[in-house]
Amino acid sequence: MPAPPAGQHALAELRGGLLAIAAEERGLSSVGMERERQIALLRLRMYRFLCGLPQAELALDRELNDDALAAADICRRLEKLSHAPDNPGLPEAEYQRARGAACKCNLSFGRGNLTKAIDLWMDDSDAHNLSRLGHRRWCLNPKMLKLGLGRADDFCAMWAFDNNRTPAPEYDFISFPPPGFVPVDFFGSTYAWSITLNPSKYRSPDSKAITVELFPIQQNQVDREHPLAIEHLKIDTQGFGVNNCVIFRPNALKVQSLQSYQLKLQGLQAHDGKPTSVSFAVHFVDAISPAISD
Repeated sequence: MPAPPAGQHALAELRGGLLAIAAEERGLSSVGMERERQIALLRLRMYRFLCGLPQAELALDRELNDDALAAADICRRLEKLSHAPDNPGLPEAEYQRARGAACKCNLSFGRGNLTKAIDLWMDDSDAHNLSRLGHRRWCLNPKMLKLGLGRADDFCAMWAFDNNRTPAPEYDFISFPPPGFVPVDFFGSTYAWSITLNPSKYRSPDSKAITVELFPIQQNQVDREHPLAIEHLKIDTQGFGVNNCVIFRPNALKVQSLQSYQLKLQGLQAHDGKPTSVSFAVHFVDAISPAISD
């Protein structure tokens, strides 16, 4: 297994960090919905740790939990997901709170618990969300410091619009999958890839100028003769946490231990207008984190 480039987790460090977060579940004294929230928060922190983002101070906020619950409950009453829900017969003040919360939440249906909803939002690669990956980008917002989680039956919500972390963390780009080692329990073969470029370091990408190439790595050699086909290449500049997001999905991606790929994203411009590119390798490894409780 190759050594990680500078600034990326060594495999032992990655394993230790993920297992340390997962182990915090044993110290939880909460029960019921509060425990479910806390366990889902641990899963979100694992994703952020994997992607090199601040996560240790990430905390649930009681009021935001209530907002997320209100958003989930109004979707349950309407029997559908909506960021601008109609009033299903609630008192006006209760309705306005739920409606105001719904437009600031990640929403999901059919996952059964909040931890599985976190995994769904990090996937985010269904036909409706593939062009923007907004749920994922809110989960990986570098300035997030607090959030709220709520579930009403099978409807889940995450209040995700927080930008209170100061100072903002330093980064060049936020990629999922990230550069370096990626456990197979955190990514899937049908997932879209996202690379969110720091707007203070890069200009907004030009969809006509960029090219994406993804090559298998065989026996530590980049196989440039057999690049993977790239589908759904898209630039999204909406502010889902951070704008300047390059989105694509490789065809026939193999997410299995010891499978590696080399990414090359060209046609970018640095903030000063100079041409630049992003290149890194992803090395899929065995699952690291133990199963999270339902």
